[in-house]
Amino acid sequence: MHPPSSVCEALYRKHPQLRLAWEGRPGKELNSGTFGIVQLYHIQDCGDIGDPNTFREYWNVTSQIGESGLVERVKTDRGPIFDRHGGTSLDYDPLFRIPIYVIGLNEQFSFPWGDRIRNIRDTMNGAFLEALDYWMTPIQPRIVDNRKSLEDDLRTRSEDLGGEMTDRLWYEANKTGETSPITAYKHEKKNLARYDHWAQNDRLGDLYGVPK
Repeated sequence: MHPPSSVCEALYRKHPQLRLAWEGRPGKELNSGTFGIVQLYHIQDCGDIGDPNTFREYWNVTSQIGESGLVERVKTDRGPIFDRHGGTSLDYDPLFRIPIYVIGLNEQFSFPWGDRIRNIRDTMNGAFLEALDYWMTPIQPRIVDNRKSLEDDLRTRSEDLGGEMTDRLWYEANKTGETSPITAYKHEKKNLARYDHWAQNDRLGDLYGVPK
């Protein structure tokens, strides 16, 4: 399984020490395995296979329980590491650079917007590069961005809720019968006649409780 050269070149532009690799596995299906990303560390930073000084996982080494019951690192052949142009020839000096397994591009990981990464499809079309931008961002700016996004979302929700409440209250206030209560004429006939009588005779004391 070979990735497009354009994807490998784009990955190189993201970081000159990152490379795509193919991690094959036993299986009956065609092209059994997954893509992954390795980073070419300087040997001074991680040590060689015989004398490692890092807990990171070497691409061409696997860990297993030895006869002594301790974890041992043994050489293995995971698969090819593709160069910056998508070929399989080494474009780094193995005497100075050690390929370290960074991440497997599989459904254990998600894009920043939540969709799971689909290994073959999202590698071949380069979509994983968008997730890589997010992963390479330092943790503090990511927290700030996430908090800002949350605040913007809450502000939008509150504004929408306020608008809905205003519309609802306006609707309820203007429904028929809500602005001016309607009472049957037969129940108010006597009161209307009495008020009319008071108005014609100017009896303010009776009407408003003013002392005579």
